Amino acid sequence: MKTTRRNYCSPLLSFDIYLDHFHKTIKQMKSKMDISEINRSVNTVISKSLENRILNDQYDAIVITDKQQKIVWVSEGFYDMTGYSSSYAVGKQPTFLQGKDTQTSTKERIRVNLDNNNNFSASLINYKKNGEEYICQLKLFPLKDPDNNITHYLALERRLEAA
Repeated sequence: MKTTRRNYCSPLLSFDIYLDHFHKTIKQMKSKMDISEINRSVNTVISKSLENRILNDQYDAIVITDKQQKIVWVSEGFYDMTGYSSSYAVGKQPTFLQGKDTQTSTKERIRVNLDNNNNFSASLINYKKNGEEYICQLKLFPLKDPDNNITHYLALERRLEAA
């Protein structure tokens, strides 16, 4: 009698595949909600290329500042990343997260790029509310109105473990 061998997908493997898809779906939904909140809070429509960055790049938090670099909006992930609430952060400059080990050269590079309205990336040491330091990898983009005037800056921020 000939026996046939059947291949079965283990329930654990199926769950891993499901879980991976679930996390991607949740991240995409969160990113779409962030985009809606950005459009509403700064009363502008972000470009398709920036929208694609938000949908596809890895980030923990989004921070929107006005032209004077005062925070006008932060995503929910900001609290998880820094320990500071949205209500505490709004109205402050993101420099409140910096401290003694934040490199002056990096702060200067950020300032120069902001003054020149450039898209740019940088990594710097920031501090959580509890004093713990972390490396903040940021990608910054100017936001423009329909007349091509810069109105705000958007930062995609990702927390990396401190060295």
